[in-house]
Amino acid sequence: MRWIRRLRLRLLYWLLEPLGEFVAWTREELDFRIEARYLERLRRNASGNPRERVPEVSWELSSERILVLAYLDGPPVLDYIRALEVGDELTVRRLKASGFEPEGFARAVIENFLSDAFLHGVFHADLHPANLLVLPQNVVGYVDFGITGVLSVYSRRHLVSMTLAYSRGDLDGMCEAFFKVSTFEPGRDPAEFRRCLGRVAETWYEVRGRRRTLSKSFTQVMLEMLRVSRATGVWPERDVVKYIRSAIAIDGLIERFAPGFDVGGHIETVCDRHLRGEGWRRLATRRRLFEAIDAGSRVLERGPQDVMAVLDRFLEPRPPAPPPVLAPEPPRAVALGLAALACAGGAYLSGGAEPAAGFNLFTVQAGLALASLSLLLLDVLRGEGPAASGKESLHA
Repeated sequence: MRWIRRLRLRLLYWLLEPLGEFVAWTREELDFRIEARYLERLRRNASGNPRERVPEVSWELSSERILVLAYLDGPPVLDYIRALEVGDELTVRRLKASGFEPEGFARAVIENFLSDAFLHGVFHADLHPANLLVLPQNVVGYVDFGITGVLSVYSRRHLVSMTLAYSRGDLDGMCEAFFKVSTFEPGRDPAEFRRCLGRVAETWYEVRGRRRTLSKSFTQVMLEMLRVSRATGVWPERDVVKYIRSAIAIDGLIERFAPGFDVGGHIETVCDRHLRGEGWRRLATRRRLFEAIDAGSRVLERGPQDVMAVLDRFLEPRPPAPPPVLAPEPPRAVALGLAALACAGGAYLSGGAEPAAGFNLFTVQAGLALASLSLLLLDVLRGEGPAASGKESLHA
């Protein structure tokens, strides 16, 4: 790498990124303490997932050169793949008797990977068949965390959008999200990447009814996309490279032990579910909650005063005027007008607040408005004029 830079061998510059990744990964793998820290983080993240099992670290027995973990009792999925290849029916029956079901296991691998990557931002980045164990009841056990991916919140947001766009055949959305997590060589045009990808992607999909579905594997799509990336000088960031590499490994792995499983379709389902969940999580953030409480408190503090000021202006005595022909009864008309004004004013004053479930400031506001309107309508039904007693009642 030093000689490529020193001699300015531009034709070999494309080697710098993958070689740099290899150097970084190797340095991390040579210190078991780094692997143990990643492992503990992944174990905490998987604590609420019944389909994912990560072993516990024995810190008192581990060091830079020794890593001691709890033993996970289960064969690697590699044993099942080899049994299929050589026709070992005994191994296949034994695994299925323990609860192993290939398509269910494939779904768990995809869901665990996308959940770790998009929800927690840390994922196992070396998913080959010897690192995935088949545990009872189709639970996926993970070992060997020497290569672990870490994604920023920014990268996660755009990677899930890119993955969903790829699954749905939305090339514009795919390009837009890919550009957000990539760097451009000087003088390169994003439009050229779009044109090249459009030509390559013509063979990715087939039309079934009104929908475009993938006709190529995720591995083929990603490799062709990276070829376009290299040709147009648009390079994905380092953490994105690990994500793509792991996704390619998963696709090839599932093809070996669950052939025929729709990897692209399940990825689309999980990404769509994640995006919906992410939308609700954004609405339920601490900042949003404080903004809602602040807006609600302002309404509770100023709302009654503002409404009373408006009512005062309407209820001030005015010079009598001859009633128009066929006009409704004045007290009832004024009361109904005030009710409409109160509804509109309440909607305006609380327009910036987001609703929340349960008993809170919003339910208090709704209760106050409902009680006020009930009293006002009660006066109307009694036939009492608001000009006579409405102002005193409202102030009381």
